[in-house]
Amino acid sequence: MSQLIVRETPIQQCFIVEFPKYDDIRGSFQRKNCESSFSSVGLNVEWRQSNVSLNHKKATFRGFHYQENPFEEIKLVTCVKGRIQDVIIDIRKDSPTYRKTFSLELNENDNISLYIAQGVAHGYLTLEDDTVVLYHVSAEYSKEKTRGISWKDSSISIDWIIMPEIISDADKNWPEL
Repeated sequence: MSQLIVRETPIQQCFIVEFPKYDDIRGSFQRKNCESSFSSVGLNVEWRQSNVSLNHKKATFRGFHYQENPFEEIKLVTCVKGRIQDVIIDIRKDSPTYRKTFSLELNENDNISLYIAQGVAHGYLTLEDDTVVLYHVSAEYSKEKTRGISWKDSSISIDWIIMPEIISDADKNWPEL
């Protein structure tokens, strides 16, 4: 199979990853992870956990989440049904892209995923009902080390495609950066 395409984002060590998509009379085939392809371009190949998130309603927001050491995560995020606005915030104080944000739409038709470095907060907003998101993470979940940033932090500039409406109590109460 062909190699993946890796494109840089404005956030250091975060990438847009695209595998080729194969269509035939049966439907289509898309690879979402491949150890040899990832290692050939220097990306993480060890995923400790894979998560699937079903979001019933459009305008559901989840985030901005990250985990502290020793549970910092690299994430590979893919929308497998519906559409999302995926947003990342660099919170690494020693990074040249500290406090920068990056946003893109992920959807079921484009074969792209977002590769997110450790120390980068992540959140997404659903743009359709019944949206499903798959994400691989390099560390297991730790409730004690999970942190977040307010989705409406006034010091961070995010151009929302639509405004978040459905937000968990936990995500409503994260502090500003």
